[in-house]
Amino acid sequence: MLNPAFVLCLLVLFGSAAALPATMRALKIRVIKLPIEAELKLDAVPAETDGWKQVNVDKPYSAEIEETLGTRNYINRVYLEKNPAAGAMPRVIELHAAYYTGQVDTVPHVPERCMVGAGMSITGGPWRVPLNINRSAWIVDESATSDVRAAMDSGATIYTARLGPMSRAPGVRVRMPRRPEDISLLTTRFTDPRAGKSIYAGYFFVANGGIAGSAEAVRQLAFDRRSVYAYYLKVQASSSQVNSQEELGEAASDLLSELLPDLMLCVPDWVAVQRGEYPARSGGGLDKSGATPSTGAGKR
Repeated sequence: MLNPAFVLCLLVLFGSAAALPATMRALKIRVIKLPIEAELKLDAVPAETDGWKQVNVDKPYSAEIEETLGTRNYINRVYLEKNPAAGAMPRVIELHAAYYTGQVDTVPHVPERCMVGAGMSITGGPWRVPLNINRSAWIVDESATSDVRAAMDSGATIYTARLGPMSRAPGVRVRMPRRPEDISLLTTRFTDPRAGKSIYAGYFFVANGGIAGSAEAVRQLAFDRRSVYAYYLKVQASSSQVNSQEELGEAASDLLSELLPDLMLCVPDWVAVQRGEYPARSGGGLDKSGATPSTGAGKR
């Protein structure tokens, strides 16, 4: 004869399993999101800016590494500072960016996994290092109406920045991530026990037009009821020529102050997504995210 407690547990488990899909439908929660791509891939990011210049050659990873990375839309570049401070050596930053879309329930490929897997040891951190992105030339996007802002992030202000002269679309204004003051690098120090050499590596994510500071925050997109789409862009900066996480943050701040608008050109414009203007759709009414499309053309 079955134990009554065991039978009760089975009933609760089966009942929960049956009720969960209905609950998620009622709350309009979609754990599996639809993929969405930008018109440009990350290789459109310029190799040179006013203050930095790429010094390596773009080369694809091997098929095995790409399979581990989980995407073929990525860049891995080394940028050299063009105008260092008087008497200082030019700074060097390795910038890695990788774009993912659709499934958001997997753990992104982060340094804590790949560098340890490559034989390095964690010898410091993690530290949360705020980035001081230069926003002096950013302006408020007045075309992003209050209803669109509210649908995206509790009414967060939307800014635009102008692309530089070496960009793919010089002079064009592109929408920047929401809450840019939250951009920081989750930074760790790694040491190669064979050579005794250390490297600092930190990262953050741009996810559905906002900032996510960790892999766990990216996963929350699966439960975001505001859209059936999801993407995230991992932005990673590393250097073996800095002596602290603060130095890495300073160098990354300078580089990303010039390159962040170009990175945003390579992800979907989330205001346009909320309006139903992107990706292309047919018919009227609500867009696929469930938000009411606003009138007027959006700025890029």
